[in-house]
Amino acid sequence: MTNIALANTDTLLVKADLLIYDDPKKAIALCNKALNTASTNLQVFNAHYTLGDAYFIMGEFDLSLVNYDMCHKMAMKMNDKFLLSKSYNGLGLAYEGNGDIHKGLENYFKSLKIKEEIGDKKNMSSVVNNIAVAYYNLNRVDEAIVYMRKCADLDKEIKDSVGMGYSYSNLGAFYYEKELTDSALYYHNLALEIRLALNNPYEIAHTYNNIANVLEEIKHIDESIAYYKKAIEIKKELNNVYELAISYQNLGKSLFRNQRHQQALDVLYIAEEIFDSLDVKSHLKDNYYTQALAYNGIYRYDSAFAYLLRAYRLNTLLFNEAKSAQIEEMIVKFETEKTEKENEELKAKRAEDSLILEQTSKRNLVLIGALIFVILIVMMILMRLNTNRKNTKMLRGLYHELEEKNKNILDSINYAKRIQNAILPSTLAISQSLGDSFIFYKPKDVVAGDFYWLEKKADVILFAVADCTGHGVPGAMVSVVCNNALNRAVREYGLITPSEILDKTRQIVVDEFEKSDQKVRDGMDISLISIGKNGIQFSGANRSLWYIKKDENLLHEIKGDKQPIGKFEHQTSFRNHIIPISAADTIYLTTDGFADQFGGMDLKGNRINGKKFKAGNLKNLILSMQDKSMNEQNLILKQEFVSWKGELEQVDDVCIAGIRVTL
Repeated sequence: MTNIALANTDTLLVKADLLIYDDPKKAIALCNKALNTASTNLQVFNAHYTLGDAYFIMGEFDLSLVNYDMCHKMAMKMNDKFLLSKSYNGLGLAYEGNGDIHKGLENYFKSLKIKEEIGDKKNMSSVVNNIAVAYYNLNRVDEAIVYMRKCADLDKEIKDSVGMGYSYSNLGAFYYEKELTDSALYYHNLALEIRLALNNPYEIAHTYNNIANVLEEIKHIDESIAYYKKAIEIKKELNNVYELAISYQNLGKSLFRNQRHQQALDVLYIAEEIFDSLDVKSHLKDNYYTQALAYNGIYRYDSAFAYLLRAYRLNTLLFNEAKSAQIEEMIVKFETEKTEKENEELKAKRAEDSLILEQTSKRNLVLIGALIFVILIVMMILMRLNTNRKNTKMLRGLYHELEEKNKNILDSINYAKRIQNAILPSTLAISQSLGDSFIFYKPKDVVAGDFYWLEKKADVILFAVADCTGHGVPGAMVSVVCNNALNRAVREYGLITPSEILDKTRQIVVDEFEKSDQKVRDGMDISLISIGKNGIQFSGANRSLWYIKKDENLLHEIKGDKQPIGKFEHQTSFRNHIIPISAADTIYLTTDGFADQFGGMDLKGNRINGKKFKAGNLKNLILSMQDKSMNEQNLILKQEFVSWKGELEQVDDVCIAGIRVTL
């Protein structure tokens, strides 16, 4: 009968071990059954160790720690070094899972020391692997590589092909983190070779994905996309929908990063449907955000905004859920500690009162009076404590509410910054279109009202520097409207003459703002130039253009019209100017942020902080640096701005563009 019970217990533990990754909850149920029938210490140990593994896989690290610790105590009593080493490894996993990586490493090294003593090379590899991963999680990548190489050597020595695949894959990831892409690709290919031989489709797909990441990093885009697609095909065959969605998302992000916006959207839509059906909110939020950027890349701003709003709402929901759980946990812990403390104080008080009553029976009347007095004092204290607790609870609630609102606001502003950055032309586009040039762009806040704009139409290059009403979020919102209006004036209406573009842009902006029931008088000041076969033309709204001839020590100014892009009582058509420019002459377009910045020093070098830089000083500064390259000019402007501003707050957005003509 005992042998039958022993066999049944072992069978339950074997089944639990097989189910631990696919169904950890069922594995836990089988282990609990095994504990009821266990008749040996080894069976109890194995049951608790498997429970530790199952809870670890589920992310229940506290329960995992309890079971591994029980294994450790049993191994100590049994004086079994093999089991003791195993329990130290389990404790290392649990501590690391709980965020205490240093304590995790301490237990891993204890496990490794015992395994080296008893010559347990078969199981030594897994401990060394854990040490390597722990160092990686501490951002100590060089040490992680040392131990992962040791792990690979152990796997090779004991001919563990599966282990070698994991070791090589991890080495590839570690070298990728260090941006050593040749080494990363080498080890990922070694891992792929082993996994193809083992015919493990899941790990093969995982390796294809890793190789794709490295290939994208080194700009082998078509090869990268091919590997992403290989991973997708395998995951389709495995019917692993979650992993399939991850691969679609990775492919979509890769396509987006390489300017293949429509292809990216097609792939990301598939990922969206899967994540939505699985209710995987965190991945869905990231997917929405990439979709927003991709729509923005093909100028579908309504769709971009819709997906950005979805991402924002989902981010808020995830934050609120996490915060609510955290707050609930803190309150329960606080109330439990408070109750325990009050119970201990009450017990001590009762014991003290009882002792006093026994020893002083002859003075009952005095004690009763004293006791009443004490009770009144205690009641007053308790009432005060209760009031303080209520106030503390209220303040805690207000603090968390403010913290939550602040986090949501910051998240939304950061999302807005990414969208605004996506609207701005890239450094590469500026360089290819304008040649030798610079842009000194320094927003006052996270997002800005200033922006610069670039568009190519036929053989004409259009470039502008603009200053929208306000700065920060309000300015950024106006900038999106004005940027879109410029795009429409050129793309929809086919305009290439600067003055005509500004006339049409003003009409579009005014029409947009008049849709509101409220009077909106926001708009922008702008300097706009066109560069083409007919030379360089300029038109401005409240902003001028400055240019310097290469053989002259003189700054010329062409003033724009004294009217904004927006609602204006005395509006007239914008004027168009032909600029007498030759090769090697320089042009400057600016907003008023630099000139309006407060700061400065007197003749003795003492900081004044009470005057503006002013446009005249900016002109003199630009004129003084004409012998410098455009990159050097940009650096001089930045240094001068920082020096002038000192510790004062930046008062406005700053944008200055300089172009050395190459006609």
